Amino acid sequence: MIGIIPVGLISHADYDKIGATKILPPHPATKVKVLKTDREDKTALAYIERIMDQPSPDEAELDLWALLVENYEGKYFPIAKPDPVEAIRFRSNRRHLHEITAIPKGVEPAHRR
Repeated sequence: MIGIIPVGLISHADYDKIGATKILPPHPATKVKVLKTDREDKTALAYIERIMDQPSPDEAELDLWALLVENYEGKYFPIAKPDPVEAIRFRSNRRHLHEITAIPKGVEPAHRR
């Protein structure tokens, strides 16, 4: 079993495979900066995970790192907004609802006549 692995030198998948016991945070001399590479993003994610695993995580530090990751991933991995009709169909299917036809305004449904 390997002991300490500096963050950013190994991926999460590889980390899990080798059974490393601890991830070090970024070097203390490292300044907090805008993430610009995939490696920096992965390093930040590993550090966030380490912060969250602490009994009482530093919320301000967690918020800062989460904001950096959100900014990077929002820029390089944007999530497209869904088509409204497709979103309704998706939710309806998840709830096992049948397609409902629209009733024109002023027309009373057949079951109420």
